[in-house]
Amino acid sequence: MFGPGFGMGASGFWVLLLIVGLAVLVWGLVEARRRPSAGNDGWERQRPEDILRERLARGEISEEDYRQRLRVLRGG
Repeated sequence: MFGPGFGMGASGFWVLLLIVGLAVLVWGLVEARRRPSAGNDGWERQRPEDILRERLARGEISEEDYRQRLRVLRGG
């Protein structure tokens, strides 16, 4: 009556292993979507133009500085 695994034979073991494997896979996919996807440290790399635009928006540089630095970045 109570054989190996209390009635769960070899096929039951594989079904249980499959369920656990799928649960781990789903958990891994959910965690991967929550984490930033760039670089080893989790920070995304910004383009220099984007950084300049942000600095202009925060008021750290004037519009004239922005245009001058943008021209330099673009090579002209």
